[in-house]
Order: sequence, then structure tokens, then C-alpha cells
Amino acid sequence: MEFGWAGRKLFKAAAKGLGASDVGERRGAVSALEDLGQGDPRFRQHVVDVLADYLRSSGPGVREMSNKLIDLSVAERFDPVELRLDYEVRAAAQGVLTRHVRPRDPARFWPGLSLHLQFTDLVDVDLSGCHVDYLLADRTVVHGYFRCDDAVFDHCAYFDGAVFEGEARFERVTVKDAFDFADAAFAARADFTGSEVGGHADFSEAGFGSSATFDDVVFAGGSWFNEAKAAGPVSFARTSFRGETELSDAEFSGPVSFAGAVFDAVDVSDARFAGPVVVEGADFGRAADFRGVRFDHGDPFIAQRP
Repeated sequence: MEFGWAGRKLFKAAAKGLGASDVGERRGAVSALEDLGQGDPRFRQHVVDVLADYLRSSGPGVREMSNKLIDLSVAERFDPVELRLDYEVRAAAQGVLTRHVRPRDPARFWPGLSLHLQFTDLVDVDLSGCHVDYLLADRTVVHGYFRCDDAVFDHCAYFDGAVFEGEARFERVTVKDAFDFADAAFAARADFTGSEVGGHADFSEAGFGSSATFDDVVFAGGSWFNEAKAAGPVSFARTSFRGETELSDAEFSGPVSFAGAVFDAVDVSDARFAGPVVVEGADFGRAADFRGVRFDHGDPFIAQRP
């Protein structure tokens, strides 16, 4: 880092403090890092990276704390007071990452950040209205809700293999490049209404345990839902599928709506639709592949086939 000696000294001391055994020292280190980033833009990405590394290092009992499961088995493994204090430090570190990514708060906005949150446990994440370059959250586990409404990603957002234990909201998101959720798991409602993806969108092998909504989404660079599994209702109403769309080998257990959706080219081969399917007003394009599709409630696509 090409920064002044004093700044480097402060940064190194605060980063070292995150590994202290004393909870108060760790809390102070988080505050010092935030103050340093707020005061000197040259440190901001480094502050965000070191706090992300801290969150990635598993805190004691983070799953138990996030789910409020302070039972006897947890008490035997950890001091309950220490457990609560450590959880609060992790919440403070996560708060720094989410607090400085919103342009609507210009005094605290740190432009041009990338968030590297792979293989991390997070709790109740609110990134609504954020504007960042990259968001990398592969294999991340989100305990509680994940809110990302009205977010802007200047490049990519990756959630491959991520687990969302609570509601996941990605409404009106703008992603200028790739938007990936391959092998991701959504335990509760997932909502992508009104989002725009400039690159490809990958939901291959993703699992949806509740409802999934993709209404009015624009997939500009192709989209892949092959081998995805959905237990609840799924809606692609008025969605624009540009380029190639893959729905092959997908399994939909609940009702599915393609009402008003428009496809350039779609492969639905060997997909299974266990519930009713709505296709009114949909255009499946000239290159639609329906070979081996199974419809348990009757075939709604007959009139759409070339």
C-alpha cells in the first residue's frame, strides 16, 4: 500500500486487533478501521477486505446466535456472555460493509467497492440500494433475510452454492455482467421482480424451497435454469429471455407462469411440471425444444410448438 507511515501503522494495528482475545479490543478495531476508511478513501477497499476476512473466520456459535438457539449444548461449548459479545462484534463488522455502499447517503458512501464474501456466514443482510463493482458470495450462508432491492452491480454478482435460510429479495436489481446462483439454495421466498441482467444469469441446479418470482425480469445475455428444482410456485410473467435459455431437466413441483414471457430460444427438454402451467401471451420463439417434457396437469404448450 502506497500510503503514509501513520496511516499504515493505524491500519496494521486495527487489523491486528481483530484477532485479539479481548472482545472490547475487537470491537474497537472494527470502529478504528471504519474511521480510517471514512477519513482516507485510499484505505477503503483494504478496510472492507480485512473485515470480510474477519467475518469469514468462523466466530464461535454464529449459527446458534443467529437462530437464537442458546441451549445447554451451546452453553457447554461457549461462555454465553462471550458468545453474545462476539456476535455483536461480527454484526458491527458486517454493518461497516453494508453501511458504506449506498449512494443515497453521500456522506458515508464509499464508491467503487467490491465485496468479497465467499465462504462466509452472514446474518440478516441488508444491501438494498447498494452500488458496488463486484459482489462475490459463493458458498456463503445467510442466516435470516437477505435484502438487495434496487442494488446496482457495475460488473458481476456471484452467489454460486450460496444458502439463503430466510427471505431473499433481489427486486429491481441491475447487474451489468453475470448474475450467478448455480447450485444455490433458497429455503424461503425468493423475489427477483423487475431486475435487469446484462450478462448471463445462471440458476442451474438451484433449489427453491418456497415461491420464486422472476416477473418483468430482463435476461439480456442468456439464462440457465437447467436441473433447477422448485418446490413452490414459480412465476416468469412478462419476463424477457434474450439469447439462449436453458430449462432442461428442471423440476417444478408447484404452479408455473410464463404469462407474457418472451424467449429468443429455449430448451425445455426433459423438464417436469407437476403443477399447472400458464402460457397465455407467451412467445417461445422459433427454436423451442420440448422433447421429453412431462406435464402432470396436461400439456399447455401444444399451440406454442413450431
